[in-house]
Amino acid sequence: MSTQLAIDFSREIRAKDRGMATSAAAHHTDLRIARQIAREVYLRGCIPICADDVRAEMLRRFPDTKWGNWAGSIFTGGAWECKGWTRSKAKGAHMNPIRLWALKGRNQ
Repeated sequence: MSTQLAIDFSREIRAKDRGMATSAAAHHTDLRIARQIAREVYLRGCIPICADDVRAEMLRRFPDTKWGNWAGSIFTGGAWECKGWTRSKAKGAHMNPIRLWALKGRNQ
């Protein structure tokens, strides 16, 4: 019989949330533009999108954009819902799993 350890990750979650908020505040213009692009990309096809989709379109429009931790806040705020997972195709992302998102209240 195996025993599982009860691990409290609340401190790490709070630290992650603080880091995301700090980065989002420092890059509020990039974040605002990325959120608008996410909405446009989604509405173009009405299929779930991921951060890689937003990144590709943003870099196409604004090639000098510095993509960073602020991008983790693109789909926060309650307008989006997770619809599944995919693997990142971004260089350096090591095919890590990332979420697929759809606008709430829209048919997918």
